[in-house]
Amino acid sequence: MKINQGTSVGNSMTESDPFAPIIIVRDGKVESYSNFKKDWKYSFINATHHFIEAAKGNADPILSARQAREILKYNLAAIESASKGSEVRIGDN
Repeated sequence: MKINQGTSVGNSMTESDPFAPIIIVRDGKVESYSNFKKDWKYSFINATHHFIEAAKGNADPILSARQAREILKYNLAAIESASKGSEVRIGDN
């Protein structure tokens, strides 16, 4: 996966039409995705709106609690690895 655009890094390609924001190359096939708002702020706006709808019971959560814990485990391991300056093993707990 190649992410070509993003406001967080000030990438000059963010406003460039020739480059799709997201390109996925899998099994020799190239897929491009550009049919969404490019500004990074929309990911937070959309996630907040969806969270509120899920809390009201009008939508299903995007992730289960188990999936969220699994993602958190990897994020915490990345932080630990960066602070130690070495790899860390992710346990099953």
